[in-house]
Amino acid sequence: MVHRSTSYTYRLPLKLGAIAAGASPQQTAQFAALGEELGIAFQIIDDILNVQPGDDKWGKALAEDITQGKINLQVLLALERLGSAERARLVEILQSRTADPQTLAEAVALMAGSGAFDAARDIAQGYIDSTQAIVAGMDFLNPVDRERFSAFVDYVIHRNR
Repeated sequence: MVHRSTSYTYRLPLKLGAIAAGASPQQTAQFAALGEELGIAFQIIDDILNVQPGDDKWGKALAEDITQGKINLQVLLALERLGSAERARLVEILQSRTADPQTLAEAVALMAGSGAFDAARDIAQGYIDSTQAIVAGMDFLNPVDRERFSAFVDYVIHRNR
């Protein structure tokens, strides 16, 4: 699922923009790789933010991914780390597609207690580091543009909505 949304959100637009700007095939490949890595990091962080309370400006209901029964990275990590009873309970909640706030809070607590959110953030940080390395290697960009790309990449991992 991550790769499909990544292609649409980051990789393809960056690749098409590079082509439209007359970039070389190598430069175009760098932009596509940047988009792939950045898009994956963005999606991981997006999934984590989905279960954190905040204002309603984000446009999604709190824990909507749990209500929809989505199996994202933090769910997979939690399922790997939880004991059998807790794992069964998390699966039960996901399959129920509940919107009950207490049950959703229970699912979030199970995932948090397993360390899944921290582990997912660490994985996202790895993708950000890879993206920053790609940006640093884009010698064809002037320093100001490289810095803008770098700042945007940092925003993805540190955003709170």
